[in-house]
Amino acid sequence: MFSNRDLFKQCLWTAHGFKKLPIDIDLSWKTIEGGDTVAALPNLDEVLTDLHFEDLTIDLIRSLKLSLMIRLLFFVTSDAFPSR
Repeated sequence: MFSNRDLFKQCLWTAHGFKKLPIDIDLSWKTIEGGDTVAALPNLDEVLTDLHFEDLTIDLIRSLKLSLMIRLLFFVTSDAFPSR
């Protein structure tokens, strides 16, 4: 394959050879009733509500407590405290 050939210029090749995937994809907008488009993600004001912040804070505190408990348990059961 030479750099002046069509195959090279279109980047339809890899180190293993020529690969072309003839896929027809519908790229039209998806709409709902009334003609509005469907959002890929929720709006920011829907995501950043007080309830979500509260849930996130509670989950983070639980994760931190669990992590600290596991580390403390490992520390206590390890040879850090020699038996008397």
